[in-house]
Amino acid sequence: MRNNFKRIAAAVLASVSLLALVACGGSSSSTAAPAVTLTSPARPKATSPSATTCVVNWKAVEGATKYYVVYDDAELTAEQVAEAVKAPDAAADVTVVTVEGAETLQIEDRTASTLYYFAVVAASDNGISKPSQIITTTTRAS
Repeated sequence: MRNNFKRIAAAVLASVSLLALVACGGSSSSTAAPAVTLTSPARPKATSPSATTCVVNWKAVEGATKYYVVYDDAELTAEQVAEAVKAPDAAADVTVVTVEGAETLQIEDRTASTLYYFAVVAASDNGISKPSQIITTTTRAS
């Protein structure tokens, strides 16, 4: 019984010490959260079920809380995509759509028989991933 008391007392003391260390701005290598690096989304898929609609699908990225889908009817570069995601309101030459709680986006009101370029970027409170591979789809003829 006395040995159990010593073990419990030691565990409580260690917990209190750790809480005091963290509360005072210190850190403990055994409890520090590792930096989260989001991986780029795997190659997304784009389809055009009609002359005016494009659908983009991608697989979930572990740790991501939202995604940015960047698209345009002019060829995209990875640099353009990265800059557009950093400042979506300033991205005049491309469209940036934020998607939360899903791994698909349906885009309406597109032009028939037009080639569109797409990329997906994963995001969380810890930052953003590099863009996915840029993919294309052509809307159907009307």
